[in-house]
Amino acid sequence: MKSLLLSTFFSVVAFYLVMNNDKKRAILIMIFAIPFFYYPLENTQIHYGIRICMCGMIIFSVWLAMKLKKIRMDLKKYSPKVISLYYFLFIGIVLGCIYLGDGIEYMGGNREVRMLPSGQIINNSIFIILVILMLKVLVNFQHDSLFRAKIAKAFILTIFVQVFSQTLKILGMEHLLWNLFSPSGIYDIENVRNLGLWGGFGLGVYVVLIISLSLLYINNHKELSVTSILLVVIYSLVTGQRQTIGGIALFVILLIFIYTLRKKISVSYLVAAICILPIFLGFWSSYFSQIVTLRRFAPTIAYIQQGEVLMASGRQVAGLPFVLDDLKTNYPLTGKGLLNLGITKYHYSNIAGHVVWLNIYQKFGIIGVIYLLAILLYPLIKLFKISMKTNDRYVLKEGAILFSLMAVVFAQQFFDNFFSFSNTMLLYAFVYFWIFSFLNRQKFLNTKQDQIYAKN
Repeated sequence: MKSLLLSTFFSVVAFYLVMNNDKKRAILIMIFAIPFFYYPLENTQIHYGIRICMCGMIIFSVWLAMKLKKIRMDLKKYSPKVISLYYFLFIGIVLGCIYLGDGIEYMGGNREVRMLPSGQIINNSIFIILVILMLKVLVNFQHDSLFRAKIAKAFILTIFVQVFSQTLKILGMEHLLWNLFSPSGIYDIENVRNLGLWGGFGLGVYVVLIISLSLLYINNHKELSVTSILLVVIYSLVTGQRQTIGGIALFVILLIFIYTLRKKISVSYLVAAICILPIFLGFWSSYFSQIVTLRRFAPTIAYIQQGEVLMASGRQVAGLPFVLDDLKTNYPLTGKGLLNLGITKYHYSNIAGHVVWLNIYQKFGIIGVIYLLAILLYPLIKLFKISMKTNDRYVLKEGAILFSLMAVVFAQQFFDNFFSFSNTMLLYAFVYFWIFSFLNRQKFLNTKQDQIYAKN
């Protein structure tokens, strides 16, 4: 009930702000709510209902108010390709209704075991609709530098709430303030996986996004950015989630790689870093290895040393041949629409529901797989080219940071299925807002320069 009351309160406040010509403040509330797992329209006892997060209600409220105010929200301002989201919404509903009888429950989990196929289609449709609405709400601000800085600051501040939630759990005070900051997760001694207030897939992307935004605006608010990055590291170490450390490591490596290619980092610094690595490894064996998150890397490293790279992923890869055979035999090239379809027919493995490449084939077939591959690779290629060609150090900084962030998003898709949670889908939509904003700003500047050259 408190989740519903809290979500309703912020939704009403956001609606009121937009109707009173203060839409920017309403959007800041919307952005701040993305990483919190409150499900206002779901019954917490039987886990049945509309499984949208608190941010979903606020997004709908902001969009509705902007619609009533007749504020133009054109997705094509991002890119004409974004309109394809409507195709996946439409075809997903149609195919889901055609294959309604095949609505196999996702992963066999307690939450989904009570969800009928019709409920699966309704929930997944709403997830896509919320992504569309969120992009619509943000589209007019992709060229507004001052407001983008405020949006970044609002999102960065969420890590303070996350760490506060973790601290309450460590101190045994998670029931303080009506359980509003009580974290979710697994808390046994050997396998601690503390999700904090982020109840969804994509936790690695979340922490890297905080770091990315902190670095982008470190000149605007240095103390906030440095503190936020420090809190991200602390949060990552105590969650027990390997993807947070892996995501941060990949991000840092790629950022150094870009700057090295552009000769912005001296080779001597890299040699020094390599020399320091053995010292770090010495600390690893004596101290760092006792930290839960890092301890969970031990079996991963062991599998890699044995050449079992797939097993190192932590997913049920033993069932992969059966899953692939099932997809080839029992799924049409079109997929079966917005059903959850997690457990495949011949093997009780959750890998199809856990890894988006398999899950999107179940839903949208080969077209969905190609589309996902395209929307991941296209920005990576564009960002890399801009980073390599630009002579503007600020463009290089933003391009390199967004390229490294996008690479983490790409890597995350081999471990997670973003269709599982509405806040994960909204997190990715938020990332793409930054990507589109940067690419469109560079396109605008290039067009303007071409016009100047043409006049001269």
